[in-house]
Amino acid sequence: VVINSGAALFWSTLLLIISMLTAAIFLCQSVLGALQADPDRFTPETREWLFLHYGTSLRAMWTVFQFTFSGSWPVFARTLVDEMNNAYAFFFFVYIIFVNFALFRIVTALFLKDTMAQAAKDAELEVQQRLKQKEQFASNLMEFFLAADTSGDGLLTEKEFHSILKNEKVTTWLSMMDISITESQEFFDMLAGGDGVVSFAEFTRGICQMKGAARSEDIMALKRDGQKLTRVTMAEFRSVHAELKDLCESHKKLQVQLTTGLATKSRGHLVSRA
Repeated sequence: VVINSGAALFWSTLLLIISMLTAAIFLCQSVLGALQADPDRFTPETREWLFLHYGTSLRAMWTVFQFTFSGSWPVFARTLVDEMNNAYAFFFFVYIIFVNFALFRIVTALFLKDTMAQAAKDAELEVQQRLKQKEQFASNLMEFFLAADTSGDGLLTEKEFHSILKNEKVTTWLSMMDISITESQEFFDMLAGGDGVVSFAEFTRGICQMKGAARSEDIMALKRDGQKLTRVTMAEFRSVHAELKDLCESHKKLQVQLTTGLATKSRGHLVSRA
C-alpha cells in the first residue's frame, strides 16, 4: 500500500518544496535589497544575523525549512518585522496559514485518500482471489466426482469411492486441499448417510465440512456416532411404541372382560331374586 501511494507522496512533497523555495527566494531577494540599499540603518549585529539567515539562497532555504517544520517561526520573523519592515508580518501570516496549516493538512488528506483507495483495491483483489479459489475448488470437486462416478448415474457407490481413493494423485490432491482421510470406509459412511450412495450435493457438503486436517477426523467421528445414535434411538423408540401398543390392547381386552363378567353376574342375581 505504501509503495503504491508513492505518486501521492511525490507530488505532495514537490508542492511543499516549491512553496518553500518561493518563500526562500522572496526573503533572500528582499533582505539583500534592503541591506544593499541602506546598510547604515542596521546595526552590525542585525546585518550579521540577516546575512546568516537570509544572505544567500541556500541560507534562506534552510531558514524557511526550519520555521516550516520546527514551529519556531517567530524567532526567524521577529527581526525582520521589528528591524526591517512591518510588512513582513503579513508575509509570515500568509505563509503560516497557507503552508503550515492548510497545505500540510491537504497533503495529509491526499496521501490518506490515495492510501485508503489502494487499500480498498487490495481488499477487492483479495475478495476476487477468494472467489476464484472457491470456483477452482468447486471445479476440482466436480472433476473428482465425475472421475469416481464410472457408471455415470450421478451417484457414487462404495466400490467406486474406494476405487478412486486408491489413486495416489487423488489422495495427494485431497491432502493439498487440507482434507484428511484416515479411514475411507468411515468417510464414505459419513457422506452416504443411510442410503449407501453419495450424490454430488452430499459429496460437496461433506467435503466442505471435512476441509481442514485439524478437525476432519473429529467431524467424521461425531457424524458417525450421531448417525449410530439416531439409528439406535429410532429402534428403541419403535420397540417401546410396540410394547405400549400391546399394553393398550391388553388393557382394552381386560376391560371388556371385566365389563362382560360384571354384567353377567348382575343378571344372575336378578334371576335368583325373581
